[in-house]
Amino acid sequence: MLRKGLTIFSIIIIILIVFSQFFLVPIMIGISYDPKIDRFLEYIGEKAVGDLQKISLEELMGEVRCKWNDKAAFKARNAELLAKLRVLAVRNAELAFGLIQDKME
Repeated sequence: MLRKGLTIFSIIIIILIVFSQFFLVPIMIGISYDPKIDRFLEYIGEKAVGDLQKISLEELMGEVRCKWNDKAAFKARNAELLAKLRVLAVRNAELAFGLIQDKME
């Protein structure tokens, strides 16, 4: 069941935004909808552009324009962090796979 205010479209957009960070897409804009997103944004040195319940198109597009114009700096600033996050993501997948294997035995 979806939280009030969340639509399938907004969930897809949020997922795309989060995963854009992992693939060095030059635009990574966070929209707050859950504390884990806020923590992730804080961890990578970003701030949410707004809250899912209150964000306006003008705020969102303003942030998109700002980030797009500064995409080279974004890549440079985040390359090292993203390399570390990829290693952690692979490690998490390995651990999850190990747990599944243990349950199957």
